[in-house]
Formats: sequence, C-alpha cells, structure tokens
Amino acid sequence: MRGFGLIRIPRSAVHGAPTLSLCSIAMKNPFCCVLLACALTACGGSDDDAPVSDLPTTQPGDPAAPPTEEETPAEPEVPVDVPKTYSSFVLPVLPDTQFYSRYNRNIFFSQTQWIADHATQLQVPMVLHLGDIVDQAGQNAEWVGADAALKVLEDARISYSILPGNHDTSNWNQWDDQRTPGNEPYLTWFPRSRQASSATFGGMDGTGYNTWHTFTAQGQKFLVLALGWKPSAQTRAWANQVLADNPTLPAILTTHQLITIQDGNAIDPADDAGSGAALWNDVIAPNPQVFLTINGHYHGAAHRVQQNNAGLDVIQVLADYQMDTDGGNGYLRLMEFDLARNTIETYTFSSWLRSKPEAERSYIDALELADAPDSFTVNMDFKARFSGFNPDFTVPETAGNASFIADAKTFVDAANYVMPADPRKPAADDQDYVKVPETSAHWRFVRPSGVAAGDPVQPDAAGEIPDASGKGNPLQRQIVPTTNGITNDARLEQMVWSDSHHPFSAAKGSICMVGTREINGQPRIVNFLQTLAGAPVNDETFVSGYTVEAIVRVDDFTEAEHRWAKILAQTSRRNQVPGWRHNSEPDSSSAILGISSLKEAQWEVVPTNTADVNQAHFTNWSHELPGGTWQHIAIVNDGLNTDMYVEGVKVLRNASGGIGMGVRAGGAPWRVGAGTSGGTLHYGFNGCVNEIRMVAKALPPAQWLTARPAQP
Repeated sequence: MRGFGLIRIPRSAVHGAPTLSLCSIAMKNPFCCVLLACALTACGGSDDDAPVSDLPTTQPGDPAAPPTEEETPAEPEVPVDVPKTYSSFVLPVLPDTQFYSRYNRNIFFSQTQWIADHATQLQVPMVLHLGDIVDQAGQNAEWVGADAALKVLEDARISYSILPGNHDTSNWNQWDDQRTPGNEPYLTWFPRSRQASSATFGGMDGTGYNTWHTFTAQGQKFLVLALGWKPSAQTRAWANQVLADNPTLPAILTTHQLITIQDGNAIDPADDAGSGAALWNDVIAPNPQVFLTINGHYHGAAHRVQQNNAGLDVIQVLADYQMDTDGGNGYLRLMEFDLARNTIETYTFSSWLRSKPEAERSYIDALELADAPDSFTVNMDFKARFSGFNPDFTVPETAGNASFIADAKTFVDAANYVMPADPRKPAADDQDYVKVPETSAHWRFVRPSGVAAGDPVQPDAAGEIPDASGKGNPLQRQIVPTTNGITNDARLEQMVWSDSHHPFSAAKGSICMVGTREINGQPRIVNFLQTLAGAPVNDETFVSGYTVEAIVRVDDFTEAEHRWAKILAQTSRRNQVPGWRHNSEPDSSSAILGISSLKEAQWEVVPTNTADVNQAHFTNWSHELPGGTWQHIAIVNDGLNTDMYVEGVKVLRNASGGIGMGVRAGGAPWRVGAGTSGGTLHYGFNGCVNEIRMVAKALPPAQWLTARPAQP
C-alpha cells in the first residue's frame, strides 16, 4: 500500500497511434454495489470525509496493440494457414486492489472479467494476487465487493492464489502468528475451504494466511508460494518445508512486501521491520528453487536480478498501481515464461480504460504501459537455472511461432484507442491568464526587476510579494529563529528567487525554499511568507464556494524530513473556529494544503458548519506527486462538495459536506511554506512555489491559471 509510485504522464504512441486515456468508468456486473463513505487508513492518513464514487454500469470492451521493436523482442510473423504454436505460458498478476474495493469495485470486476474472458485463449494456468485486497479490513462492504470480483474467476473455474496485505489485517504491526483469528475478516472471506476449491491448491499453513499451489505448463510442474503480510519465523519454516517436500519444482514466491523503489531502482526497503529481509535470508536465498519473487505494497513498478546463496539468479518484481488515477486505472500484468527462448516477458495494461466514453477520457492515462519498468523482458536459461535441483527439467526443442502476450495485445487493441490531447497551452506573455473578479488573493512569485535568480528573498517589506488581485493582501517573508522554545534553523539564503515555472503558467518565475523536520538531532528548518495583520483575506470564510490553486514543485522529498509539509496554511487553530466541538488535533491549522507522508497533496479544512457535522475536518487526497516536476493543484468547492484536481485531472479521494473555511473570530494570517502545531512554527515546505490563487467561487478548468483566456 505504500511507496514511491507516481501518476502516469503521456507517453509516445505505439506505431504512431495514441496509447493514453482516462479511467473512472464502470462495467456491468450482477452483484449489488454497496456505497460507503468511511475513514481512509491508507496512504497518508485518514480521510473520514472521502465519499465512495458512483458505480457506473457500462460493460468494458476488449482492448490490442502490437509491440514496437523497442518494447519487446520481435515475434515471428505467422502465415494465416500455419497453426500457432507456443513454447511458453502466461500468468496474470493482480496488484493491490484496495481502492477498487473501497471506491469503485467495477474496476476490480473489469480485471477479473478480462481474465475470465481470455483465460482459455491464453491458456492461463492460474492468477496471482499480491495482497491489499481491500483498503479497510474492518469495512464489510469492501470485502463484499472484493469477494464478488474474485468469484468471477471462481465461476470461470480459474485458479488463483491470494494473500493478505497490511490493509487486509487488523493490526499491521503483528507477525502473522500473533494475530487473533476472530479479529481477522480475511480468514472469514478466504478460508481454507474456499481456497482449496482452486485446482492448483496444494496446502495452507496453520495461520490461514499462507498457501502453496502447483500448476503444470509446457509439460513442466511449477510451485507457487503465496505468503501474507509479515510472515513469521513459523511461516518461514513452513515455507521451507513446502519447498523441501517438493524438491524438484521451480518456485515463484508471491508476497505483499519485499522490494521497493528509490530513484527508479529496485532496492531493499528501509522500513520493512525485518519482514522482507527475513524472507530473503530465511527462504529465498537458501533455496535454489525460488527463481522469481513478485510483490506489491510500494507504489510503482521496478525489477532487479539478485543472486542467491548459490550464486543463482533470482528475478524480483514489484508492481503496485494504486496511486494511479482512480486507484490504479485497472492495470494488471501478464508475465509470459518462454521456456525455449529463455525469457520472461512482462506486459502491463488496463482492463478498464476502454470502457470510458471518449468524451470523458483524459490525456494522462495509458491503455497500456508499454515501456519499462511496467513492461519489460528479462533473460533466464530455465534448463540451466533449474538443473541443480531438477536435472530432468525439459524445455521445448523449438521456439513457438506465437506469443501469448502478442495475442493479448490484439485483445487490448491499443492502436484503436482514442484519447484527447492535453488541452492546455503555454502563455503568450505574463498576462495571458484568466482574470476572475471574485479573486480574493493572487500571489505570483516572479522575481522583481534588478533581482537575479538565486538571490535570497528579503524579509519584511523589502521582499514583499504583491497581491495581483488588487485586494491588498501582500505576502512578506519572516525569519523566526524560535517559537515556544523550539529552534528554527531558517537562514536568509534558504529562500531564493528562481526563473523556473510551470510550463502552462503565465507567471514566469518562482521562489524556492528549504524546509525540514527535526532529524538526527538537527533542528527543524521552516522558511515561509505570511499575509499581514488586517489583510482582507485573513477573515474570509468562502461560504459560497471557493477555488484554491497552487502551482508547486516538490523537491528531494523524504518521508523522514518532509512529511506533512505545508504549502499553504491558515494560522487559525481548529479549536478557534466558532462551533468547533471535536477532539481531533485541536491545535492544528484550520485549513491547510500540504504534502503527506507519502507525498500526496492533502487539502484539509474545518468548515464553517463544523458545529453541524460529525467530522472534525474534511480532507481531499491526491495520488503520490512526482518529485522535481511542476504540479498544478486545484481545490474546487461548490458550496458543499470539494474536489481536488492535479494537472487538470480529478483525484479519487474527495470530500463532501463542508461549507467554506472556518477561521477564528477576527481572522488570522495565511502562511505560504509552513504551518503550526500548538502555536509552534512547523512543517516547512521543501520545494518551489510558482503561483497561489484563492477565489471566492468554484471555477471551471477553463478559468484556472493553466488556461488561456477565450479569444474574441
């Protein structure tokens, strides 16, 4: 459920045809769809107010695109009168499905239905699920949705392995042998009796969280070990015994958490609490049979080749798309093992996006992810790799003339998939943006005449940022060395002018600042600007609706140093908002736009109607923001419903029911680059800010800062 994955950006077309699209459509299914709005326990905190999306009922079509030579090895052309032959087999992989189960289970249905529709043609021996089946283990409705989606496979008599991720357990910190079975819904929904109905099922351990399977493909038998969240020493010993009992079988190990991503590379995670390291040291490295591991949990995609204790290659693969649009866009994987060509080819595509009406598609979502790290080929000499424990392992004498992934691409049909171009255009000059009369404040961080890029932003009036709205809300930098006895190691040179800006902003500049939390005994660093006392925007409550836009760049993010950093914050405390009657972090800011522990954009506000609602605050969450790239964030409230957009695309987790923004009586300043905790300066933002605008009404995209004025 966590990690370093990013929302997709446009890619090159396959054979010149568009390959991108949006998601959030639905498919027809025979099951009752249960809607709920409940607390988010994934990806950066709670969003008690995030609603479940509507569940449309359009049957998705069958998607197909031939690979380019750069993407996959060339396949031989087969004359129409020559029967296809294969020297391979293919395994579908389902990464974290938690947000589908919570927000739109029809996406989950589209995945299992696609597999069911094509399993016979692709000769699928079994399907692998990587855990985080649901988002909130305690919410029965999510299990109902996941159960129904997986029954599509069962009804089609397709075997699958499944395992619990951290979101499928009641206590993430417990090893699997420490949990109380009666507290674990996973054991109720996926008991031994259900899993044993799969033809591939070999057995289950005593905890009920771990299973093994076997399947036969190309005349050879393979073993799958499916190990759940935090496999204990007892479970690792059980896994070793399964391998010992099946000493000649090549083994694929699936689990929820193993490898992660850093700077685009697969690495061992620093925060696995010993789980991944224990699996490698106790099960994977000592057993030559284990030639492939597949895990989810960490956002994004990566793979690597490691050597086990015998010096043999172990291919390690990570896939988790939950931070893409709509909780993953319906992306699933096919892994094809060609025993004659000695390759493992991986292909990632969406079972969901084709069902989206063309008019509702966006420019950012690919029907297929045709390039590495999502689709790739690695080499493995299967016969040589397995010879030490299975000298009788045989491979086809000749390579087949066909490929299952090539066949799957004809079903996906990416070449005939239509998606719109990015509607945004660069500004012709610094005034080429839509001026809105209802603008309350607008700060454009463009360096003044006579100031060079890299020069520090001067404090107080010397470095004042004017309010482009003309409403009299300038910002001034403040350098505050201490608050409430807490040291702030901010220095003049840590906030500087820059010429960098968003490509679709008319403001041709930015300010860049350093911000960190306390770490390794070093004091926090908080650089910020603030409106002046008495500024008109300080006491605005925006009860008729609002649009808050921020164009920002998050730089060099680490969770330890930069989690919960604030881009924009109201300095009123929650418990100062009239009518406040809750206990949740009463000393926190009443409204913030920030960056979560998982690098999501977070909008959190105590509304003016706080006395009338049961929620302490209303929160919107984005996907994980890409680092080092400009992002336009828009929060749009129509008077009751609040939606967040990132780079013009609506996010999945939004809020409803909050009216306006609560502030203390008499108002309080707004800060850019910092927040407060108990009145103490905190949460310094690390990155750059191009523009911020606050408007007292809901704006459509055609009036955002990234849009150009309509031509007469």
